[in-house]
Amino acid sequence: LKEATAAPEEIAAKRAELSDAIDEAENRRKQAADKLAEAENTLRNTALAEREAERTASESREARARSEARADAARETVAYAAERIMEAQEVTPDKLLETTPRRYPPLT
Repeated sequence: LKEATAAPEEIAAKRAELSDAIDEAENRRKQAADKLAEAENTLRNTALAEREAERTASESREARARSEARADAARETVAYAAERIMEAQEVTPDKLLETTPRRYPPLT
């Protein structure tokens, strides 16, 4: 009889203990979910930043290639002009500049 009368109190205590444990577990789950969401946002932002950096790097490589192509074309044009000056004037472009009066100030 003593055990039978104590059983409801034990059950109520156990129920309260389990309820507290469930509440704690739910709080830990919510904290973990918040941390997960924060980590996912960080990952997403990092991935976006990486894509932007890759795009910028790609554009820079393309711009560099275009610049190098223009520089190569300019060198070829200068070489061709030097050849034409040698053929027409029989003097190097540097010697021609030394003997020609300057109309403009030097570009320094």
